[in-house]
Amino acid sequence: MKKNILITGVNGFIGSHFTEKNFKKYNLYGIVKKNKKKMKGIKYLKIKNFYKKIDKKIDFIIHLAQSKNYKKFPEKSKDIFNSNIKLTAEILEFARINKIKKFIYLSTGSVYENLPKGKINEETNLKLNKIDFYSASKISSELMIKSYKNFFDIIILRIFFPYGVNQKEDMLIPSLIKKIKNNEHIVINNNLKFNPIYIDDLIKSIEKSLMLKGLNYFNLAGKEKIDIERIIKIISKKLNKKAIIKKISKKSDNYISEIKFAKKKLLIPKISISKGILNLLKNTKK
Repeated sequence: MKKNILITGVNGFIGSHFTEKNFKKYNLYGIVKKNKKKMKGIKYLKIKNFYKKIDKKIDFIIHLAQSKNYKKFPEKSKDIFNSNIKLTAEILEFARINKIKKFIYLSTGSVYENLPKGKINEETNLKLNKIDFYSASKISSELMIKSYKNFFDIIILRIFFPYGVNQKEDMLIPSLIKKIKNNEHIVINNNLKFNPIYIDDLIKSIEKSLMLKGLNYFNLAGKEKIDIERIIKIISKKLNKKAIIKKISKKSDNYISEIKFAKKKLLIPKISISKGILNLLKNTKK
């Protein structure tokens, strides 16, 4: 018998990819504010009183939703709070009352402090000193979710720089592709070191997480470490276009994540950065 999964943020970048790969395997219910688009295999529920409209017992919840205005602090702080914290509290109570089996939450690698050297792992200190509002909202949600550990299995996935087809153009890698295509200047004030994860590997990791029991934390990142300048070179080579770069700082933060726990229990990432960017370019509108 098919499991019933309730998904928040179902029409977003990660949610739409999960749905495309899994709508035949599960009965999927999607909570949305406004149903601007309809994907195959989803029963859509408006967020207001959504719990009254569910006609089956929910087995799993995948909580993906977050404010699209997460970069707009302080002017959109209320929206960030409502989407990232208030909604989490409401979904958790629904999960407890309805005795769901598993709660999967997609958090972010930005909850961690930046390490000058080495790799971030699940034991790295959370960002509590130089905290920003978005990271504070994700940490708050993680703590709320953890308090429900006696009611259902919990899997918290801290994602590091996901990318792939249909991602918004203002995200890191799509924005670099757009600027190179349009001969726009790329200003580098931080040659960030990181290991991005391609969407296909991320979706497979979420699928694997549905099998876990207990309280689990995982960092999800790609298998290769790279920096911004190297990403630009790869894109430029594949587009056969020279990037126009202006480097104004020697700063180079380190946000490389260790993934040994994820590799052991979830997935060994398979998509290289070169292949991931090639897939993205092939499927990006000109």
